[in-house]
Amino acid sequence: MTDEPRPLVGDGPALAGVRRAVARVAPTGATVLILGETGTGKELIARAVHAGSPRRAKPFVPVSCAALAPGLVTSELFGHEAGAFTGAVGGRPRWLRPGCRSTRE
Repeated sequence: MTDEPRPLVGDGPALAGVRRAVARVAPTGATVLILGETGTGKELIARAVHAGSPRRAKPFVPVSCAALAPGLVTSELFGHEAGAFTGAVGGRPRWLRPGCRSTRE
């Protein structure tokens, strides 16, 4: 998928509310938590927020936290150095590096 957001298709009242929320929060520096079942379009909404934000020219880094081991979420997202914890034999770069300062200033 490219960084260009796909349009939100539909005209029901629930999606209209989502569009209003995206328009309200996108231009702010607020942290946004998007929740929903698998396949409900969370990434589409995240891309819409990013596209409407002052950081739209910076990388968008999608991460499926469901695919990460629960005990290693922090390490996976933010990286670690060798010896940081038991079993950390080498350093690991953070996933969020490409989007550094992109989603949270």
